[in-house]
Amino acid sequence: MKASTWILIGRGALAPTVLCILWFLISLSGLVDPLFVPGPYSVLKAGFRLLGEGTFWGGMLSTLWRMLAGFLLAAVAAIPLGVMLGYMRHAYSFSEFLIDFARSVPATALYPLFMLAFGIGNKSKIAIVAFACFFVILINSIYGVWNAPKTRVTMARTLRATWLQTFSKIVLFDALPQIFAGLRNGLSIALIMAVVAEMFIGTNTGLGFLIVNCKLAYDIPTMYAVIIILGAIGYLSSRGLLLIEKKTIHWSRT
Repeated sequence: MKASTWILIGRGALAPTVLCILWFLISLSGLVDPLFVPGPYSVLKAGFRLLGEGTFWGGMLSTLWRMLAGFLLAAVAAIPLGVMLGYMRHAYSFSEFLIDFARSVPATALYPLFMLAFGIGNKSKIAIVAFACFFVILINSIYGVWNAPKTRVTMARTLRATWLQTFSKIVLFDALPQIFAGLRNGLSIALIMAVVAEMFIGTNTGLGFLIVNCKLAYDIPTMYAVIIILGAIGYLSSRGLLLIEKKTIHWSRT
């Protein structure tokens, strides 16, 4: 590897290393009850034990399925609608109140409604994830169109480009960076909502269900291990989407 690559890796590892050292020192000092903040070794041991259990992998796959299914449903619906509303100002003005009202309603407040509509199975959990992600992606898609440089659109119209040509070859590509920003935010929200749904809507699988069980059993090291694994899943999924973004719209970066 190049020296610059090693420097970037070192910078990325600096913050986690410092955090682990502080965590170790706090647990060693005895200032905090180990029941609430167990030491790094006990959490690491619990994490390795979890990785050797088949039930853990099944639960993780259940959480990932609910997260990705809800996220993809939201993206498929929100991106075309957001681009259309951003390009057609009159359509956005007509629906502005409905959009602002719906996105202001906390997704968690709709748990009873989704449970009544879809039951307590995967459908209700996926639906609540999709609802939470939808408006984040929608608003970013709208603003992506609005923030697109107007000079290229004006030039295309001057050259007598059709509405479809202007939209597909200029507006859509200019909006992609903001759309990807919405997708990254939506993906993080999808993981959060999938775990919260598993905690509060009846289920017997998933990492959220595992966290609740660990809390009830006072198995705090395992609970911390699951939380750290969830953080790693969120980080890796975000980095994966960022890699797709760089490959897809590499021209937008200097």
